[in-house]
Amino acid sequence: MEERRLNEKESLELITRMIKNTQQNIGVINGNQFIVWGVSILAVSLVFVVLDITVTNILINYVWFLIPVFGYTWNKALDKHEKVFTHMDKLLKLTWGVCGVFCILTPIISILTNYFANDFMIFSVGSVFRIIPIAEIIIVSLGISVSGVILNSKYIIFAGIVGLAISFFTLLRIPYIIPITYALWSLTCLIIPGAILNYKTK
Repeated sequence: MEERRLNEKESLELITRMIKNTQQNIGVINGNQFIVWGVSILAVSLVFVVLDITVTNILINYVWFLIPVFGYTWNKALDKHEKVFTHMDKLLKLTWGVCGVFCILTPIISILTNYFANDFMIFSVGSVFRIIPIAEIIIVSLGISVSGVILNSKYIIFAGIVGLAISFFTLLRIPYIIPITYALWSLTCLIIPGAILNYKTK
């Protein structure tokens, strides 16, 4: 049976449809990932507040390390069902890979600086740790905006900008301002934009 050759108009329509389907698939995947990380951050923020009220031990600060554990595990579970390998997908993975490295290095460098280079710091002892929350939120907010550029999504770009503004809340002297800021930021810049991204790409 002889295959019919597509004319120029049909070829353009097919390419356009394939690009649109790819963007929709990637949009849903990244919408889910936004929600996964947003919920992980929100949940750990609530756990931290509960533990701080009931336990009042400095060791509870290590509960923040549950964010990458929950997020990465949940994300890998999604990856088993969602496979999209395109140039756009590679750009997104590279963007978040770089952001992930920066987020891991920020607390490590802060801790090492506090213990081994404190005599040369302009900050008081221990205050270097105040840099970690604002730095982490700024890094991820930048990743959100870059993702918006790649996905051609204006509200995702705007969500990253909003995240940048929210990051400065961590500098306020208010009880539980760090978990409050993380919770507000995760809801405003990850969970809601992720849900909107999923809705728009259906």
